[in-house]
Amino acid sequence: FRTHNFGKTFYKTCGLSFRPKFIHVHPTVVSSLLAFDDKDPQKRLFYSIDFGFSWHLLQPNVKFFFWYVECYAIIFVRGHFNFNHNWQRTVVLEGVEDFEVKGPYLFATRKRLFGSHNANTLQLWVSYKRGEFQAAQFPYSHKNLDFFIADASEGQVMACVTHNESLTNLYISEVEGLKFSLSLERIVYYNPKGANKDTWISQYTNDTFADIYKVNGMRGIYIASQVKDSDISEQVSLITYDKGGEWELITAPTYKPDGSSTNCSKSNRCSLHLTQQYHHLYSKTSSSPITSHQSAPGLILAAGVIGASLKGVPDIFVTSNAGVSWHQVLDGLYMYTLGDHGGLLVAIQQYSITNQIFYSTNEGETWQSYKFMKDDTKIRIYGLLTEPGETTTIFSVYGSYLEKHSWLIVQVDLRSVFRVNCTKDDYKIWSLPMETPDHGCLLGKKIEFERRIAHAPCFNGKSYVRQQTERNCSCTRDDFECDYGFKDMNLMCKTDPDVPAGQIHKIPQNCPEGTFYPYTRGYRKVAGDTCKGGDEHKYAPLIYSCPIQERREFILYTTGSTIGRIDLDNNNNEILVNTGLTDVTVVDFDYQHNCVFWADNVDRKIKKLCMGESDSRNITDLIDNNIRSINGLAYDWTAKTIYWVDGEAKKIEVASKDGKWRRLLIDSTHLEIPRSITLNPHYGFMYWADWSADNPRICSSWMDGNNGSIKTIVNGSDIERPTGLTVDIELERLFWTDSNKIVIMSADLSGNNRKVLVHGTDNLLHPYSIGVYKNEMYWSDWGRDAILVANKESGLGIETVESMLKGVTDLRVISHTSQQANGACNPGHPQCSQLCLPRPHHTVQGTQNRTCKCGDDFQHTINTATGDENCRCGPGETMLNGICEMSTNSTTCSSDRFHCASGECMPLTWECDHDNDCNDGSDELNCAYSTCDSNQFTCKTGKCIPSQWQCDFDNDCGDGSDEHNCEYPTCDPNQFQCDNKKCIASAWKCDFDDDCTDKSDERACNYTKDCDAYTCSPWRFKCTNDTQCIFNTWRCDGDEDCKDGSDEVGCSDRPVCLPEQFHCYKSSSENRQCIWDAWVCDSDNDCHNGEDEENCTRKFINFEDFKCLYSEGCIRKDQVCDKIKQCSDGSDEMGCSGSTTNSSNQCNTIYTFQCINDCLEWAYLCDGDSDCQDDSDEGVERCGGNFYILKSFLFIIIPFQPSGIKLLL
Repeated sequence: FRTHNFGKTFYKTCGLSFRPKFIHVHPTVVSSLLAFDDKDPQKRLFYSIDFGFSWHLLQPNVKFFFWYVECYAIIFVRGHFNFNHNWQRTVVLEGVEDFEVKGPYLFATRKRLFGSHNANTLQLWVSYKRGEFQAAQFPYSHKNLDFFIADASEGQVMACVTHNESLTNLYISEVEGLKFSLSLERIVYYNPKGANKDTWISQYTNDTFADIYKVNGMRGIYIASQVKDSDISEQVSLITYDKGGEWELITAPTYKPDGSSTNCSKSNRCSLHLTQQYHHLYSKTSSSPITSHQSAPGLILAAGVIGASLKGVPDIFVTSNAGVSWHQVLDGLYMYTLGDHGGLLVAIQQYSITNQIFYSTNEGETWQSYKFMKDDTKIRIYGLLTEPGETTTIFSVYGSYLEKHSWLIVQVDLRSVFRVNCTKDDYKIWSLPMETPDHGCLLGKKIEFERRIAHAPCFNGKSYVRQQTERNCSCTRDDFECDYGFKDMNLMCKTDPDVPAGQIHKIPQNCPEGTFYPYTRGYRKVAGDTCKGGDEHKYAPLIYSCPIQERREFILYTTGSTIGRIDLDNNNNEILVNTGLTDVTVVDFDYQHNCVFWADNVDRKIKKLCMGESDSRNITDLIDNNIRSINGLAYDWTAKTIYWVDGEAKKIEVASKDGKWRRLLIDSTHLEIPRSITLNPHYGFMYWADWSADNPRICSSWMDGNNGSIKTIVNGSDIERPTGLTVDIELERLFWTDSNKIVIMSADLSGNNRKVLVHGTDNLLHPYSIGVYKNEMYWSDWGRDAILVANKESGLGIETVESMLKGVTDLRVISHTSQQANGACNPGHPQCSQLCLPRPHHTVQGTQNRTCKCGDDFQHTINTATGDENCRCGPGETMLNGICEMSTNSTTCSSDRFHCASGECMPLTWECDHDNDCNDGSDELNCAYSTCDSNQFTCKTGKCIPSQWQCDFDNDCGDGSDEHNCEYPTCDPNQFQCDNKKCIASAWKCDFDDDCTDKSDERACNYTKDCDAYTCSPWRFKCTNDTQCIFNTWRCDGDEDCKDGSDEVGCSDRPVCLPEQFHCYKSSSENRQCIWDAWVCDSDNDCHNGEDEENCTRKFINFEDFKCLYSEGCIRKDQVCDKIKQCSDGSDEMGCSGSTTNSSNQCNTIYTFQCINDCLEWAYLCDGDSDCQDDSDEGVERCGGNFYILKSFLFIIIPFQPSGIKLLL
């Protein structure tokens, strides 16, 4: 059957050769259809391009099919292809076991042989945005028996992988869905043909499921159930705020509903556990699923248990802050939902026999009961729903009569519980609390929502549009998840031993010279996370330049008279230089150009030997004067410079790798007995040891030698004679050997978090030089005449790499990765005319910067704003590549022009504009790095934040500097002043929200109900029995709605019935009753004395009939609006086009409502929106409390008043 007019008329196509059990309409081309009958033995798929008028065979042997995008139909075929039509066919993957489409991803599984046992295991293949299918990588060596895609909605994939019948883990991918990392072990998962198939679950469902719930309305929040040990009946609940990067137990409520303490904290492994599909199927609980909606961000309703695991009878809990804190609101099991954008919560006792629902207008703090049946009739409850979008106050109760099972739907409109519409004063700004792992940020953003104050009993309305603002956050650990090849171990991402090392740091196949690629440090930013700055430098991948050619990885060492290298692949020891060396104490290497540097303290020179194919292999003297005793040497691969420590002269110097532009950085004012030096050009720091007799120490400074940056980072009892020193850029840790204390230690780059790695004479005799590579550290031991290796984080696994090496004074571990971290002086960044010296950004922590310096012998001017030096040549000279040469161009430029090195003149405004206007690059030399923008505030930590964040009561800097020296306003009398001086509305106090951000508005609150102080809302009538509130419109309506009948006492002066109502004239003056005109002569005695059914010529028993509005009788529906009055009152011709009535504005009030100048369908009456120009379709007087009752799913909607509930049979 087909319809083109919303079901008014249908057309049928007969004689089909198949039974179209499933029909799928194309998402954009509605005339294109796919049809399938899963009972067909040939599994044939048919298609139509004329909206079902004609059908054609597309493919037999089909197992699954999906529409994808544009004109694509994705078909999963089992068996032989038989395309006998004009559709273009492309086979994208063969040997497929299963197939699924989710968002931009296509998933398929294939079998493959696993290991040498020839056992079958599944492999997941993924296509992202219609790209080529690729095999996904998972970090495990287990079999994968089953894949289940739990979620693919937020730019990455969550996949459940079953490894055996009792173990299913949850994995998360990067954006393309190809590289997966472990997110959560032992996820609760069921497959009727796999995991837990032999448990009781198989008796209740044939559907596959995983108990992981995505919280709607806010990004990145998920709730999952985890098998506690190995028994699926023992479960715990966990929550994540970063899409599975980190999971934590759910904080239990502090207090019970009676005000007593729950005595439950995470420290004693007690928390809140929420039921999901597993417990929904469990017959002893059948609890409702977790509920949250896009229209109510932060609000979650769930059934749960407080304790060590998810065992016991669940109660109902609510959180209004996205799971940070919870409150028990109802005892026992209920069905629940929400409406009016979260302003109304509704619950009903699960599977009970009742005629009451419960509702709350203050986020579950207090509840009121509401009787949804007119009399004492009760029904058995099976379900509770609200309208899609959860923006109205209309709810549907599903149930059945008790005498005989007959489905019943009662539709209840609770609009009347709100007397007024909300105004701007009824809203406040809410965001995720600071107690969350990422301090109120979700996926790098702080999102602020406008939300109705919990204690404001007002109506949002269907048309309400929630305002929200976003601002970016600084990065923390919670913005990152473990990358492929790594696993979470105590909040640190460690190498996963199950993943081959070669897969983790594999260089991309397409990595041309001069480009860069990311080198993971074990972390990757969560997909969709937008954070910037902060701790990003600790977790973001290092940016390595693509290798020019593949070279061996080796240990470079010197013994004083020889320089050699030990191949890390085969331990081959190769001597590089063994002639002309007398006292070589330090050595380093330029991996890109294959050159070795060293210093000989007998020659008192720094030398270089390049071993490339085009090199002459001659030793070159780089520095050959003013050297006394070199005790440390380090090469900066980003700026192509060498640093050295002259211990006897007590100074640290730098020069280009060719020996040019020598510059003194630090002198004897700050040095006593300086020794080895190591560099971190990625962030612009250098570190050196000092053997001072009074204060042995390790120091750091910026690599430009800024005297104000010099700090002692390690001293005291932990250090005596630090001989070897190296930095691990990947871990951001410093390693050193101490030959006096006979120890190897490490610390973070500030000298804190120190750790002893190797100590004691059983392991060490005389440790000297040290280097780090991948997961190991290497050191020389003069007492053992050897180079040894151990794990760099634990110090375990000590092995000898090479023995019979006497007096190794220095060593470096050289590889492609050891000199590839990007820095501020790399090509592509603003360059300097001579020396580029890295340093940290002076305001933004973790950000690169650099200082331009000139050689000591060069004239220069200083940019006072940045400290950069502009190197100058003498008269008649020009500078080319940092060298002054006599100029052949005598051009002079005016004062408003820039003089290029080539002699050209350019506008001054073109200098340092990131364009090479001079063609020789001279207009872009020595340009300043940018600092915080003019519209930003600089924190004491150097962090940049928007200026408007200053003095806004939030610690945006992290150190509180943005809230120092602020003048806060005085609070108004109707406001509450927080401890931090912030002013909030008094109504916000004790509403479960930390509006002050210091929790002072939630102290000394009595959240428990005061049953003795029972009051009614102003728009409700309080019954004499003091325990019941009813709507004011129910007062004096002829029905005793109060249990004691007090609502019908003293009603002699009540108004007459409404024009559209029938007056039950036999009722006494004290019990006057009004019913709707439409209820007259409908075969029901609605008046107490039955006068509405007297003198009726025809009963209204057929929905196809039309009931005359103001007179008795019914007519056929086809007689309405036929320009002939069949009803004596003419109501059958009211509101018709070309009506015979005198007024063209009258409406057919059986089907429409009469506005002042228009007709409105009854469906729009009392829906929260003013559709009539005079607003007559809304309001408390008109709407009161509205009910729509439907039976057997055949329904009609009629207007009514709460005093009369009509059941349409």
